[in-house]
Amino acid sequence: HREQAAEIAGVLDVDASCVQVVGAGYREDVFYCEHANSREPTARAEPTLLYAGKLSNSKGLPQLLDAVEILQHGIPKIHLHVAGSGAGEEADNLRARIESMSRLVTWHGQLSPEELAAQMRKSQVFVLPSFYEGLALVIVEAIARGCRVAATGLPGTVELAQRLPGSIALVDPPAMRTVDAPREEELPAFVERLAAAIQSSLGEPPLTHAQSLVQPFTWKAVFDRIEEVWRASRV
Repeated sequence: HREQAAEIAGVLDVDASCVQVVGAGYREDVFYCEHANSREPTARAEPTLLYAGKLSNSKGLPQLLDAVEILQHGIPKIHLHVAGSGAGEEADNLRARIESMSRLVTWHGQLSPEELAAQMRKSQVFVLPSFYEGLALVIVEAIARGCRVAATGLPGTVELAQRLPGSIALVDPPAMRTVDAPREEELPAFVERLAAAIQSSLGEPPLTHAQSLVQPFTWKAVFDRIEEVWRASRV
């Protein structure tokens, strides 16, 4: 994303115009919206949330679990599906907590792209509460499947929100202690903001124009940008 491009230009001590951002592509043969050409989107089981990523504190998963516990009081049927894996004590603790919340949360382990796409199809809101991300391509994949998104407002995610208007509810991040560890005293307010963003997203209608939104992120569009930069460099 653009902030990374500026950092690279600084490290290499070159003009910012020398670094071109082309991004990455998603698999449109796997992540697509069945109702893209229909006026009436297929009904989903709701209110259903999905998280996909590492079982890690730096991904904001503990705070997402906190937010779900808050939301259940106003949305009794809310359910979170967690796709991903992890190793070590941190991941073990998260798995144990997820198991203790079995009425509200289901852990699926590591899913294949096809399995993840199928789960996205069943979900109303994709949630990515990370404290550190590069370019979160999984957000694009979720939108391509018609999901609303609630995500921490990190630089790459903010850029995606600008390019995918109306599809991402941004959550102000907490003040950070290190690059991927927030200040503990900031977390309760972050959880409240995350819960509010999820609740707001659950109240939004499904995305019926998902395919046109994510078109710039297809591999063909990425290749076209690469080709344009390559041809310009040979003039």
